[in-house]
Amino acid sequence: MGWQFVTDFSKPRHRADNFVPARKRAAAARNRDRTADNLLVRGSLVVEFELSADGQVPARLIHYENNHNWSRRFTVYLNADNSISIEIQQGPARIYARLSNWTNLPVGPTRLTYAWDAPEKSGLLTLESLNSGSIRQVVVDAPMPLPRSDLEVVAKGGMRPTDHRLTFIAIADSVRPVGPAPTIAKGTLVETSQGPRPIDRLQRGDEVLTAQYGMQPVRWIIKQELPTYGSYRPVRLRAPYLGLTRDITVSQHHHVRISGADAEYLFGAESVLVQARHLLSHPAATLGPQGDTQTYYQLLLDHHDCICLCGAWGESLFIGDLRTSPALMETTHLNGLAASAAPRHRRLEIPMLRSFESKTLLDAISA
Repeated sequence: MGWQFVTDFSKPRHRADNFVPARKRAAAARNRDRTADNLLVRGSLVVEFELSADGQVPARLIHYENNHNWSRRFTVYLNADNSISIEIQQGPARIYARLSNWTNLPVGPTRLTYAWDAPEKSGLLTLESLNSGSIRQVVVDAPMPLPRSDLEVVAKGGMRPTDHRLTFIAIADSVRPVGPAPTIAKGTLVETSQGPRPIDRLQRGDEVLTAQYGMQPVRWIIKQELPTYGSYRPVRLRAPYLGLTRDITVSQHHHVRISGADAEYLFGAESVLVQARHLLSHPAATLGPQGDTQTYYQLLLDHHDCICLCGAWGESLFIGDLRTSPALMETTHLNGLAASAAPRHRRLEIPMLRSFESKTLLDAISA
């Protein structure tokens, strides 16, 4: 089925949208347990929030409890010792998992994912920095199925008042991959040794044009269907800006390479990398519509580089030293790729601009 509930807290009046697409609702009705509290035996809770060094702790980022018929409780804590934890209670049963010392992560947008698979008795709690890609993870033993009606309230942020740091909550009915994410929309043309081809039609072994290393073979392709809300809301990059020959759609955290005299003058580098979301103050970019879902792709190459997307240069998949953590790698989109076959990536020797630096560059380009 996929995504069930989505709440975008950046909207003035946020609400938990029932996100089952209409074409799937009939099948859902046929298969649904007709009790008032049908259970999700497996699923993922994705919470995005702003992590700050001076944020209020201790605090309950999400809190929900219900004592009707039987006692249930679901809480995500930001603890005074700079740890983050999740507590789930159903009657006498209790699950508790904790990730220590988030201060090792950069401040800024952060994603917490709780994934559970009750039949397999396995669960994971994962914390990711969306700016740096840093990942912390802990195993959750014997997770419980969760009532769908409870999760709908949790998706709204739990009980009021909602913590001001929350930006997005989504719930899926499957275990979702974590870690390096796809960022290029289905249908985007990629320059290859055979000419421009849609990214969704590429296969492993196909060669794509890169900015620094020329033609590189594709080692792995990842894809994911994501709701178009919160940080998942797409960005439309508009031609002829950035060298584009046609408009393309990317995720907000996709990095675009910008070259020219202004970049060299301001930052001492021939080229710089700018996140798509930081281009939104410029005519080159607009937010895509909210609605159903968007399918994104990304390409794993031997050398981390920028690939040619309809004339613009966009970052390929970066995995750093992920191959040295096989257990973590299995929970990502690279599950199925042997750790020994995965490359080890170094960051591009190109400045990665922060928000205010991106604004400075865009102001100079527009002057």
